[in-house]
Amino acid sequence: DIDEAFVQSSFEIATEYLKSCFSYIFKAPKSMINSYRIGTWSHKIGYCEVRKHGTAEDIARLPPPNFPTLWNKSCGRKFLLEDEIVHDAGPGQFIYQDRAWCIPESFQFPEKINRLEGWRRWLQGAIHVDGAKKWWIKPYRKLCHSDLHSAQLRNAFTIEWKPIFTKMMEAPGLEIPTELKDIDEAFVQSSFEIATEYLKSCFSYIFKAPKSMINSYRIGTWSHKI
Repeated sequence: DIDEAFVQSSFEIATEYLKSCFSYIFKAPKSMINSYRIGTWSHKIGYCEVRKHGTAEDIARLPPPNFPTLWNKSCGRKFLLEDEIVHDAGPGQFIYQDRAWCIPESFQFPEKINRLEGWRRWLQGAIHVDGAKKWWIKPYRKLCHSDLHSAQLRNAFTIEWKPIFTKMMEAPGLEIPTELKDIDEAFVQSSFEIATEYLKSCFSYIFKAPKSMINSYRIGTWSHKI
């Protein structure tokens, strides 16, 4: 009796329950939440994390600190491999080239992605793997030249990324939420459609090409064509 329909419906019910118990987890961007692995979830509902981030109601639901398994002295950390944690890359998080930076030295703008994936990163940010750690990089639209540690990065940002996505943000009626938690996947998709219609009205010649060709355009190609 446990078919795929039941798996899906029970997953939705259980997810709503998690939201009611651990609301702080779901304040992160949806794309980041969807990237969490099993161990990350177990860590985030651990005793120490609830006490640190949870509401009074969340904390009231906690069992005693000496509760077995997950809520033990290690606060669940021994059940979590280091490579499963996504760290927040804050201001001045990384030190190299004799100064502090908000991105790892290994960061590069991805080249082989389409406009939708680029728009998602522009609005939400993305995970960057640096050695054995994963870092959540802030929305690319919030990056500036002083955040970028090489001429190559600055050129990629200025020439390839900024022109197309800045233009898309000019779409009439499109308002980007100030809170990152409000920029979920539904907003990414709907805003992308609005911005694409605006591009069609401004640069109709681009969309005369076959759809398969248009869909293959990379970020730099779009910026070049506008």
